[in-house]
Amino acid sequence: MKLAVALLLRLAIGVVLGLALFLLLGLELLPALRPGALPPWLVLAVPFAAGIGLAFLLVDGWLLLRWGRAWLPWAEGSRPLPADGERAVKRVIRTLTGPLPYPARARRWLARFVNTLAETLLRRKIRDPWAWTIYALAWGELKQNPALLDETRVALKETDTLTDTAWQVGLSLLRERPDDTGLAILLARGSLTRPLHTYREEQLHLLDDAWLTAYGSDQNLRRLLLPPLTRRFLQARRRDEIAGWIYIDAFVHLSRTAEVVDEMRRTADAIENTGGDPELVANLRALAGAPLEPERAEPVAPGPPGEPGAEVEADEERKDVVFRFHEQHEEESEHEPRGWGEEELMPLPVDEARRKIGPWVWMVAATALLAAFVLSILAITGVLPFTTPVDRQTGAELPIAVTSESPFTVQAAAFPDREKAARMVHELRDRGLDAYLVSTQRERRTFHRVHIGHFERIEPAQVFADSLISVGAIREYYVARFVPGEVPLRPEPEGAE
Repeated sequence: MKLAVALLLRLAIGVVLGLALFLLLGLELLPALRPGALPPWLVLAVPFAAGIGLAFLLVDGWLLLRWGRAWLPWAEGSRPLPADGERAVKRVIRTLTGPLPYPARARRWLARFVNTLAETLLRRKIRDPWAWTIYALAWGELKQNPALLDETRVALKETDTLTDTAWQVGLSLLRERPDDTGLAILLARGSLTRPLHTYREEQLHLLDDAWLTAYGSDQNLRRLLLPPLTRRFLQARRRDEIAGWIYIDAFVHLSRTAEVVDEMRRTADAIENTGGDPELVANLRALAGAPLEPERAEPVAPGPPGEPGAEVEADEERKDVVFRFHEQHEEESEHEPRGWGEEELMPLPVDEARRKIGPWVWMVAATALLAAFVLSILAITGVLPFTTPVDRQTGAELPIAVTSESPFTVQAAAFPDREKAARMVHELRDRGLDAYLVSTQRERRTFHRVHIGHFERIEPAQVFADSLISVGAIREYYVARFVPGEVPLRPEPEGAE
């Protein structure tokens, strides 16, 4: 499909160029040809074939030139990016994913551009938000290079505020390095302000691991991570020893809800059936039998799983974060997760741009082809004066009618002999002037006047006529009212038999 669009776009550009060549040939060369010198199909075929060939050369030549002189050097770092690097890179990606390049070449170029640029940006320690989109697109290549993974981890650590794309790159890095405690804490802290209901279950499982690692390692994050961990485990119906300790902490430090108590009982049964820690089973059942209480107004900071936490004074900002996580995770089941894959964490607006460009390509191409077809038919039939019209029955050449809405013209001469007037008209037209013939009758005599041009006012007509006298094109003139006329047939040369 994309190959067809690329070919059709070149064809449309070629048709436009061919139409321009056709108009140029029709206005400059065809009036000088004798009748029957060229068949109409050849008059159309030559300029349109040349236009289509020129369109292929221009489009492919421009792409090759930009790739070799700008895009690849930018990616390799041998040539600096423009001042607005983000806009330049987006323009390259938009071009490579647009309708101009052939699909196979576009895929090769795009993969090489993104992968090479990502490596260059990492080594140059570029931390701009748009750079993380490049790292995300090139992740399939980056994850195979341990040195680049180290550079990516350093970049995540040195970035002040993780954008959504940077955070997703961090999740993918955590998949490659699940034992990286520092990375897990970084991602857990970055998740506190993100609407997690938009992510897929695979991402949330990775985030669960990051939360648990941070929960057991960072005292400051425990009280903030306990609400989302509890909500995630309750939704997933997780019933292992880790979930048991989380439910105990939630029961002690957050709230004694019926949902938590019921899950504590079920978790205790599941752990006992699998031969788990009997002390944990006893604690779960003991707490589950305690009376229920409303949720605490001020959360208590939990200690490590199974140990009592020390009560701390909670500020309003921390409480807002806790309850915001409750709301986000309660809404999670009501939203459809966003698509996410191994090789493309956060897609650029490529598909969106393609959806916007695609209809326009077809529309422009169809309009150009239709316009060329209609104009060609009109030219062949003589409705448009691009070729000399002929009589359909006899094949004899016909004069070309001249009309205008301008009120004035320049009269250069008047002859009683039509052949002399016609000869002067063609002499002036050979010099590039818009000369034509007007025949009038006066006192039973016919005069054939040679008029030149069309003017809205008298003064421009006079200036134009004076310039013709100065170069010797005419000897005298008279500014007259415009009268419709014709371009007569070219007379035989003087002395010809």
